[in-house]
Amino acid sequence: MLRELRPDDVDPFYGLLLRCFPEEDRLFGFRSDPYRRVARRLLRWDLQFVLRWFDLLRRPIVKVLGIEADGTLAAAVILSFPPRAGFVSSLMVDAPYRRRGYARTLLERCRAEALRARRRYLALDVLSTNAPALALYAGLGFRPLRRQAYYLRGAGPVPAAGDGRGGEVRPFVRRDSAALVPIAAAELASEVAEVLPVTRGQFVQGEGGPPGFRSTSRAWVVDRGAGPVGFVRATVSATTEAANLTSPILAPSVPPAAGRALVATALGWIAERSGGRVVTMAAHDARSTVLALSEVGFHEAFSVETLYAPLVAPAA
Repeated sequence: MLRELRPDDVDPFYGLLLRCFPEEDRLFGFRSDPYRRVARRLLRWDLQFVLRWFDLLRRPIVKVLGIEADGTLAAAVILSFPPRAGFVSSLMVDAPYRRRGYARTLLERCRAEALRARRRYLALDVLSTNAPALALYAGLGFRPLRRQAYYLRGAGPVPAAGDGRGGEVRPFVRRDSAALVPIAAAELASEVAEVLPVTRGQFVQGEGGPPGFRSTSRAWVVDRGAGPVGFVRATVSATTEAANLTSPILAPSVPPAAGRALVATALGWIAERSGGRVVTMAAHDARSTVLALSEVGFHEAFSVETLYAPLVAPAA
């Protein structure tokens, strides 16, 4: 039975996540009790009421779907709704229930939900080494969009921000987002920009994170006197051992020292709050970003392929 998840699905969903995504668990270090508390909050009736109201207005935010078989949660998926695509996350099928078409069933439901929300594409990320999943997606019409990688920095001393910090790195303010959008968009291939365009919302987030979701966030920019030309946001959360950095955005005019200072500033803030490892993601061809990360101790953990499929409404 295909249905939306309920609060009593939290424990089965968490177990399914650990079994289906061991690489991600080793990278992020999901913390059981905080993760479950956040998941239960997401599935509470009052928040679900708000989400369904947005859904009725055809402005959905997120859906968490599952397939129940033999009285257990056999498969699940998370679907979010950026401006032009339905984005599929955490598509998973438990080992005893594979080869029954459950992944296809969930993806077809995701297609239908994305079409209903007037999205043009369906997109997802998959590990480059996951050959069975890549074959499944190719058979369903998904095409390569971009190649990225998770980068990891282990716990350890934080490098000094250096000379670039004092005059160039400053805290992000909301008005910076207008200048940052075209800089981030310029880094994207035209096909990526069509499917997953840059928006101001990617930069503007609450400093404390969503209420009750036990995360704290802070952002900084490189500003050489004429407005922001670089950006990074750091987040620490009770739900994971690893802290997170957004992929640093650096305009071509940003010197390597300033890019390094930007990332080092974020690492210093994280060290004051968690002191553990840090994870970020960057495109393989974003050379200045990869350089800034490598200079402060990040290394590539594993590669990720972003795939997409155009959506076509069924004929009347």
